[in-house]
Amino acid sequence: MSPTSISIPHPRRLAALIGLGLAAALPASAAVISVNFIQAAGQALTGSFGVTNQSTVVGGWLNLNQVNAASALPFSDGTPSAVNLTGTSTPGWSVGNAAYIGTAMQSGKSCFSTTLPASRPTFTLTNLNAVFPKGCKVIVYVSGFLTATNTFITDGATTYYYRAATNATEITNAINAGLFRTTQTTDLGNANNPLAQYAVFGDPVPLTNNLVTFTLGTTVGAGSWIGGFQIVGDTNKPPVAKHFTAGVSQGGSATFPVVGGKYAPSDPEGDPLTVTAVQNPSANGAAVSTDGTNVFVNYAPVPGFTGTDTFTYTVTDSAGGADTRIVTVLVTAGTGFNQLFVESLGGGAARLTYLGIPGMAYALDWRTNLTMGAWVPVVTNAAAANGRLVFTNVTAEPANFYRTRHVP
Repeated sequence: MSPTSISIPHPRRLAALIGLGLAAALPASAAVISVNFIQAAGQALTGSFGVTNQSTVVGGWLNLNQVNAASALPFSDGTPSAVNLTGTSTPGWSVGNAAYIGTAMQSGKSCFSTTLPASRPTFTLTNLNAVFPKGCKVIVYVSGFLTATNTFITDGATTYYYRAATNATEITNAINAGLFRTTQTTDLGNANNPLAQYAVFGDPVPLTNNLVTFTLGTTVGAGSWIGGFQIVGDTNKPPVAKHFTAGVSQGGSATFPVVGGKYAPSDPEGDPLTVTAVQNPSANGAAVSTDGTNVFVNYAPVPGFTGTDTFTYTVTDSAGGADTRIVTVLVTAGTGFNQLFVESLGGGAARLTYLGIPGMAYALDWRTNLTMGAWVPVVTNAAAANGRLVFTNVTAEPANFYRTRHVP
């Protein structure tokens, strides 16, 4: 269907206006998925577009030419996501005033019926939680013919009302201003709702449903349409665990305080961390377990084993991100004289041998200053039959100070 014919700015000048009005940087922590519904190939968005005050001016728009469904919607850098799209487009597709060229409002899924829900276009997003575990917001771009003076867009929980521009000057002014948002949640009546080109769902409280359906309707029967949408949210960044090496006496056991200890993992977003899995048994048969904070290894099942052993452990954050690393265990013979010494292993690594009462548990703590700072737990070992305990430090740090203490 054709829009009313009126004069518009020269296309090159209009493109400059769009660039000036919508230039903004996207925060590094946010990810954006952008979809543009079009009636014809010539209406595709090939550059950057978005809303300045929503920090969504990005490229990488997916242009769907009279297509309702798509899987693995891409982020702005082209990386596919797990978000999928379905929808309806009854009665069809429309293209609007030429002043909207180069924007997501030029064309889209149209609505003309004031009474028939089946004639209202929809789009549904699924798998949102897999991509945005902390929630997201969805910017829906809307438009209409110059006579579309009363339209609404809803996600089933919130409904926003708007009117389309009635002339090219209003369109150009909106583009220069960075587009107008509707926050009107009650119907003010025909021609009384605010001029708008987009609505935001999930702001300030993020959308947390895994599936959301958006529906466009009109109360005046003039053609309105959904031009496109952007999904914005923080994608979870997984934790970073550490490979580490430790020592255990032959037939002995040890406790490694992973979360909160010397080998503590980190999380870019500060999410709570838990040890969720360990390799049990280890590569050479030791029993390995975890309570979510500590990792326990026991060589009682393989009392004669000495040498190098390994096992893996996995750290998971509260949003499901995970990292798996390797622990190398140096199992030394539990016989010989009770001697206390430090053995250099080269490359800044050293093996510390210390003594306790056979069978008793001892914690080894660490800090970088002998007199200041909190002691950080490194490992808890049970002393061997001769009272021997072993710890291997493989990091070339400027200075480390250790203490031992009996653990009741």
